Amino acid sequence: SQRFLYIAIFVTMSISMFYIMYKYTGSTTASTIAAIAYTLTPVVANRFQHKLLLFSYALLPLFFYNTHKIFADASNQKLKYASIIATAFLWALLSPAPHWIFFSVFLLLYIIVFNIKLNRRHLFGVAVRLFLIVIWYTGFSAYWIIPYLAQALTGSVQPLYVFTKEVLFLLSRNARITNIIRLHGYWWSGDLYADPPLPSWLWNIITFTIPLLAFASLIFAKPKDKRIILLIAVLALILIPLNTGAKPPLGNLYTYILSLIHI
Repeated sequence: SQRFLYIAIFVTMSISMFYIMYKYTGSTTASTIAAIAYTLTPVVANRFQHKLLLFSYALLPLFFYNTHKIFADASNQKLKYASIIATAFLWALLSPAPHWIFFSVFLLLYIIVFNIKLNRRHLFGVAVRLFLIVIWYTGFSAYWIIPYLAQALTGSVQPLYVFTKEVLFLLSRNARITNIIRLHGYWWSGDLYADPPLPSWLWNIITFTIPLLAFASLIFAKPKDKRIILLIAVLALILIPLNTGAKPPLGNLYTYILSLIHI
């Protein structure tokens, strides 16, 4: 069953990225390259044992595509209930991994803000769509939301361990911005990329090429594709410094915020 689960996760990962890339570009070649790159990232290799994280990661492209599709056309008064229910269901499927609960909320709000238009019709459409998605999501996720709220009303829901700066520094020890850009920087001593099989200069060239090509698409993309590329590029520029944890450039702010919320 474990082997079947892993096969299903990796197949889903490849198909979901291929599907949305084909929807955006119409190119089989570009979609295939994107699917391979998405499936074979250092993040997947280093997190291979974390099945729930990989399961959520596999569904992330579909959640992104459906959410963007819904809110980019929020001025349209005709609601597409199938897309709304599908988005809520995908959001619920992301939620078994606690990390993705927070990130999916952030991604949902980011897409809404990116596509916002300051007119009454659009804002009303956004509000209605967001309300319906949250209602459906709450229904799909009731199996964990209700017990969580019940526990919150009767006692503490904070973890038993004590969060310390030492733990944060340990988790951030390899999170230099040059590693984050290349999807490296895992804190564990078993990081598969800590000791690469190639000379360091060649390894650096290879691993920096992919993110450089990704950002270069802003220059070479067709005009009709630039908005979605800009959406992803801005998201990357926001997330890269946040993922450095206690390291510069936002290390002090990151440490301060976590000291307040005690996650």
